[in-house]
Amino acid sequence: MSLVIAKPRAEIKITLRDGKQVTGMSWEITPLEIAKGISKQFAEKMVVAKVNSEQWDLNRPLEADCRLEFLGVDDPEGQAVFWHSSAHILGEACERHYGCLLEHGPPTDDGFFYDMRMANK
Repeated sequence: MSLVIAKPRAEIKITLRDGKQVTGMSWEITPLEIAKGISKQFAEKMVVAKVNSEQWDLNRPLEADCRLEFLGVDDPEGQAVFWHSSAHILGEACERHYGCLLEHGPPTDDGFFYDMRMANK
């Protein structure tokens, strides 16, 4: 985070999907703050942002003028991000709680899974 603190600040223009423009300070404003500015309910439904067509974490500060889109689980790309993240959470929980060793577990077109085994088996 200290690298972000050292970045120079400048006013930036963020263009939303509908063409509306929002201004903010580079390296400070995040997609999540912009989503909350639209509405709290809208922000709660979002999974990931797209900044200039690149997936972007909702809490990652914006760096320069950009086009911003929001994706929720109702969007196929947002759903894929949700399932990918969910697979990681499932794997981490099983490793920590049960001592499982993860074998294979990608997100799929229908959700996600992990093949795993117990360490002593």
